[in-house]
Amino acid sequence: QDAGSFDIHWRGVPLFVDLGRGAYGETGAAVLYRSALAHNGLILDGADPYPPNKPYYDDGFRRREGGAPPELTRANDGVAAAFGDYRRLGAAKVIRRWRFANDGFAVEDRVEGQGRRRIARRLHTPWPVEIAAGAALIRAPAGNIRVRADGIAPSLCSMTRWTAYGEGSPATAIVFEHAAALPWDGVLRVEKI
Repeated sequence: QDAGSFDIHWRGVPLFVDLGRGAYGETGAAVLYRSALAHNGLILDGADPYPPNKPYYDDGFRRREGGAPPELTRANDGVAAAFGDYRRLGAAKVIRRWRFANDGFAVEDRVEGQGRRRIARRLHTPWPVEIAAGAALIRAPAGNIRVRADGIAPSLCSMTRWTAYGEGSPATAIVFEHAAALPWDGVLRVEKI
């Protein structure tokens, strides 16, 4: 459920991280930390990108429900990933493009399809975060970082970054969520300040 997710280190310090898992299982935190909610990705209508995988599904069913394998392309200033994981919700394709510059980077998202959807973009950081002037401010050891998105105010959610099974440390989810009609385009901007 980590399609389109990423980790970023800045000046040798983890800035956006994969939270890992503290336990295996089919209930509680074990389910949460394997879901899209625990990854640095884009979520439609609160659903995981792919339907649950079951051992009795055949390959044809998996291809039909999960879509084509993700496509990864490189550019001079970054990389892009395209996947068809939300087809069951009317989104034909999701494209995430990362563009890097000297003072930060942008994540350009496009959701192709039709209908109105609740779109959430989540970023997880192990550093203290506060909300100020419609942006999230991360107090990282390598310097302060501002995260903003298209006039959408972020919210914060406490999470755990699992360092081993049963052992974790505090982390924060920065969440930009809103309703929009498809097709939709949006940009997350991450800048040192």
